[in-house]
Amino acid sequence: MVITKEQLKRLKELMPHIETGTAKDISYKTKMIDLYNEIYKTKYRNTTNCSSCLNSVWTSLMHLNKKYENNK
Repeated sequence: MVITKEQLKRLKELMPHIETGTAKDISYKTKMIDLYNEIYKTKYRNTTNCSSCLNSVWTSLMHLNKKYENNK
């Protein structure tokens, strides 16, 4: 899996709004799922409220953020 510079920029902009594990509002939840789908080539509905699905998305993005935070 390769993350583009544009995707990394979007991830960095999104992180302050999701880092507690709860999106600040629905638009950030949608952005989080859309970014995850784009990076991982998945098809989660961005309207999902499945807690397991949302946790997988959030956890994966947090790991990506840490990975690229350490590779500055």
